[in-house]
Amino acid sequence: MKKVVLVTGSRTSLKTTVCQKLETDLGIMVYNFDDLKKIIIGLDTERQLEKSKYYNLVTLNLISKLIKDTLAVHEYVILDMGYTETRYVHLTKLCKTEDFDLITLFMTGDPDVLYDRYVKRVKYEVQRGEESDIMDLLDFKDTMMSISDKFDHTCIQTIDTTSFDDQDYTILMHQIIDQLEWKLNDPIR
Repeated sequence: MKKVVLVTGSRTSLKTTVCQKLETDLGIMVYNFDDLKKIIIGLDTERQLEKSKYYNLVTLNLISKLIKDTLAVHEYVILDMGYTETRYVHLTKLCKTEDFDLITLFMTGDPDVLYDRYVKRVKYEVQRGEESDIMDLLDFKDTMMSISDKFDHTCIQTIDTTSFDDQDYTILMHQIIDQLEWKLNDPIR
């Protein structure tokens, strides 16, 4: 059965870092929701904030098409997407309709550690010329989430990235390989 690996969770919980490594190590196509949304917004010369819901919907529709097109040719696809209930419900419906298995990795960690990562990332973005305001610790903690009751808990794995190193990544990668039901002699897809 075709499989979608959703890497989601809290802000700065290493979702994109893990996805990039999985793409390199396993050769599985990765789609990043935020990158695609930036491309779509970049095509709209108005870039109005009130269009945020519109951009999210357009990006979800594009992601759905990319997933279907990729799984028409390959066995697996990885999606790097921050969690919102709307996005998760949309993806769940897509997988049920298309008969894809959905494997969810929920990335989280200690709020103070994730906040430190967040501040460093925003400072880096400012150095690159991107406009960014740093939210305070309490506002950041308000953006933290726990595992939603909307998740299908039979295929979710929670990953604490508070102290996440190469060994932790290797263990996670092998757990994903097991969930994808690869055999040792299968080619990387």
